[in-house]
Order: sequence, then structure tokens, then C-alpha cells
Amino acid sequence: MVSAAVPALAAAAVSGTFSKDAATFKVADAFAYEGRAEFGDDIAIKVRLSAKPLDHQALLAVIDFKAELDRQLALGGNGTYVDLQFGKDGSYSGASYSLGGRTSCGWCGDSQAGSKSKVKVEGTSLRGVMQIQPADYSDKKGPAINLTLDLPVATVTGAAALPAAGGAPAQALEACRQAVKKKDMAAVKAGCFLAGDPQLAETENVTDEGFWEVVLYDRHSLKLPTLKVTGGRTKGDWAELFVEGNGADGKRKGSVFLRRGPAGWRPDHESLHLE
Repeated sequence: MVSAAVPALAAAAVSGTFSKDAATFKVADAFAYEGRAEFGDDIAIKVRLSAKPLDHQALLAVIDFKAELDRQLALGGNGTYVDLQFGKDGSYSGASYSLGGRTSCGWCGDSQAGSKSKVKVEGTSLRGVMQIQPADYSDKKGPAINLTLDLPVATVTGAAALPAAGGAPAQALEACRQAVKKKDMAAVKAGCFLAGDPQLAETENVTDEGFWEVVLYDRHSLKLPTLKVTGGRTKGDWAELFVEGNGADGKRKGSVFLRRGPAGWRPDHESLHLE
């Protein structure tokens, strides 16, 4: 794991293209960070390639890098992106991408093609060249990757640990869960969302059934019969709670992220996976 803090003004250098079929993605910027691997609980180095400049200062102010990258992507327009994944030693393992139209892949990995990468971890940076062509894949159909990378690998710095029970953010999450359990729509609106949350806006002018579909969409932490907070951390107006719980489909574990507004902490998004 990269252990040193990333300087706030560390510069990212990236150039090249990522192509599949007739679609070519020209890279303008990139951000590398430590995150959970696509499969399993190992820590990997993730790289978001962007067709437009990224707001790196905003990224270094948050706890959840991927959520902030996705927020910037949504603001940026056409939604095209490429995510690359590397091991802690810099070995390339695969990509997720959306290049427009039907040219996309939720996860595509190929060890034969990955062996062609010349990227390595040097100190706290990910550096090297990727020259991978369709013929390098086992099925001869993978994307062409022609990149030069020199990226500092970001880790969360400046965060303060929460008590084991999660403190005020955990209390806010539990209040939201109780409001959901009681089917109290007014309490849910007030206690489960910050003002201006797009998901809250979607609850207007819908049926009662539609209200709960919107409120609970992608929020497993609010639906699990049991949920235990095992700790967490805060940074600025963000909090991350480490949670685990049991539901109809099995045990889930991961993080719930809350944001602090004028009325206190409110759930913002989460990342839970089945054990």
C-alpha cells in the first residue's frame, strides 16, 4: 500500500488514447487512488481517465474518491470515461469503460493483455507506458490502450477517527433507519437527505409506492433488518461509517457516507457488498 501522503499540489501527467471498435477516447486528465479491488477485499490502485480536466482540489477534500469522480463526470456532459485497475505493484488487471453508444464494459480483464503493460509503482506514484493492442488479448478483441502515465496515488489524508459506535453520524443514520422502518415520509424527507439532494427531489409528485422506491434506491443500509457500525472517520463535512448487516440476500459489509449540512449529518451514498 502506498503509505505517504500525496502533496496537495502534486501534478498528474497522462497522455494517450483508449480505443474500442470505432470509438476512441482521448485522455486529457487522470486521477489515481487506492480503493477496493473489483473483486475481493484487496486494495488496488484505481485510475480514472477523463476526457476533460478534473478538479483535483475537490478530489483531495473528500473521503470517497470514486463518488467525487462520478459527480464530476455527471457534471461534465456526455458521461464517457475509462477506469483502469492495477495491483499494489502496478500490475495491470483490467478496465471498466463507457465510450458512448454500446461501446462499454462493466469489467473486462485479461491477464494475457495485462502482461504487456510496463506500468509500475515508483515511490508514491504510478508510472509507465501501456501499449496494448487487440491482438494481445486472448480473444483478439480487447480495447487498444496507448497511454503514458505518471500519476501520484492518492490516499485519504487528514481524516479523524470516529468512536467505535460511530458518534453523531451513526446516530443520524440510525434516526433515518427508524424513520424508514416507521414509514414516516415526513421524517424520511427531513432526516435522510440534505436539502437539494437530487434523490429527494425525485420523491415529489409520486405515489406512496413510488416514494419508497425512490428513497430506498441503492440504499441497502436503510433496508437491512440489522445494521452494525464498527467505526468510521470524518474529514471536513464528510463522514464514512464502516458497517455490516444481514438481509434477505445475505450479509453485507462496506461503508455509508454522510454529509453534514445546517441541520446536521445526513446519509449521502454508500458502498456495500455481499460477503
